[in-house]
Amino acid sequence: MLFSMILDYFKKHVKDYLTLYTVVSCGFLIGIFIGAFTVNELNMHQERELVSYLKGFFSFLRSTEIENLSIFRQSIINNTQIMLLIYFLGISVIGAPLVLIILAFEGFTIGFTVGLLAKELAGFGVLISFFAVLPHVIINVTVLIIASVFALSFTIEIILKKANKIKNNKFANQLITYSFVQICLTCILVVASVFEAFVAPFVMTLILRFI
Repeated sequence: MLFSMILDYFKKHVKDYLTLYTVVSCGFLIGIFIGAFTVNELNMHQERELVSYLKGFFSFLRSTEIENLSIFRQSIINNTQIMLLIYFLGISVIGAPLVLIILAFEGFTIGFTVGLLAKELAGFGVLISFFAVLPHVIINVTVLIIASVFALSFTIEIILKKANKIKNNKFANQLITYSFVQICLTCILVVASVFEAFVAPFVMTLILRFI
């Protein structure tokens, strides 16, 4: 029952703010394309350094016992920091456009990482990307897109009411709803952190045995 209500709420939100979802998603995709394109623009020296870093990282995975809890804690901290930043940018109104930059940067990081793995490791890079990187990234990106749209829609409502000189008697309720949604979305990221910390390293280790 509760899940159905939440699903209906998000369906309505997507329908009401479809344009915002499109703009935010496009910003993220642009970041991915720029990141993937940047891989092909690296000079010889930069590429050698990155390949050396990858080899060192893979050697570390093969020879060292991975501290999963440490990775989990760091992932939780990183995700929470990004969500808090998006949350406060939405409230600040004037900083809301920076939300799009955050999404574009996330897209750039993913595009660059996957592009580099595919270029340097060919089929193995694709396997690592598909089974070890993309699962938790998909959860992260989905949550960040939804959180960004909620932040931007919250800002837009404030601006429209001020521009039309409409007294906002329900601001406290809107703020509570906005805060509750962002907290719930942050909690969902725990699932991504679990995969990133406990599943992804194991999958990468299995694939690296064949490289």
